[in-house]
Amino acid sequence: MTLIAGYAALLLLAASSRAVDADVPPVPEPKTVGSPQAQALFLTGGDFEEAAPFDTGLVARRCVNLSPWGERGWGVGAATFGRDEPNHALEGLRLRVFDDGGNRVAGIFAKESRGLRIGYARFVQGDAWGGTLCPGNAAVGWRRPEPLGVAGRRLALTIDVKNEQVWKFSNRLLRGGVGGTSQVMVAFNVWLSSPRLAKRAVLDLAVVHDCNWGPGDCGPNTDEGAKAFHYIVHVAKDGKDSAKGRWVRWLVDLQRHIEGAARRFGWDRGVVESLAITQVDFLVEVMDGQGSVLFDNVRLLDMPEGSRLEEGGTPLP
Repeated sequence: MTLIAGYAALLLLAASSRAVDADVPPVPEPKTVGSPQAQALFLTGGDFEEAAPFDTGLVARRCVNLSPWGERGWGVGAATFGRDEPNHALEGLRLRVFDDGGNRVAGIFAKESRGLRIGYARFVQGDAWGGTLCPGNAAVGWRRPEPLGVAGRRLALTIDVKNEQVWKFSNRLLRGGVGGTSQVMVAFNVWLSSPRLAKRAVLDLAVVHDCNWGPGDCGPNTDEGAKAFHYIVHVAKDGKDSAKGRWVRWLVDLQRHIEGAARRFGWDRGVVESLAITQVDFLVEVMDGQGSVLFDNVRLLDMPEGSRLEEGGTPLP
């Protein structure tokens, strides 16, 4: 696969902080067959109402690892991947929790335009790796719940998302089928481990996935790396991204995607029954692009037995 390392000119946009145009109503339970009751697990503080306001401001070229609310709350961070990047500094970022229209929400902005570097900015609970990528500041100080076994559960994720901006700095060159170098993803990362697996697994469950790299389809593409199984999927049935400029309530059938990863990687039932969730992120991941998103009402739910979940996004009034 041939990738273009760069272009003669890149259009650079500054992050914009736009106000929420409508109050977010209380979160209803997901549509199910049977009892509407569901138990919230693993994550806490997903409505951000108890979190003190916080704002990094616009930060340039830094690896960030912060625990603004201590061991009982979310962590925030930003970094780039790659062994040849000793500082793992993301080109641009902003992470914040703020009041808007009487409702407290969280926001993420991430930017990376330096060739094929891949980076992210995130909110996180749990600890899959025992540390972070930031040199000299790798310790985890945020909330780290006990691993959550998936066996015997019917798991789902819910979140309200406002997709503010997705921008690709490169263009796909149609002549000759040569691709660009850009990708922007807004997603849940759910990290799993098992004593029966030699490496970790991560589910990238995207509500936004926009890319143009490579000569063909650039994703989402599942793969198996040296250190992790990497299952990635767009959770919208029609593959459409979360609508720009408005709030959308997403329901993600996590149990279905755990089963999908098992089929893709050939895990037997013993592996599936031994899996445990060790970390959940909500992030913006970028390569030669930038993205900005607001979000609220994040929950990991154990649904009643026999529940049938209707995965997808529903625009809010």
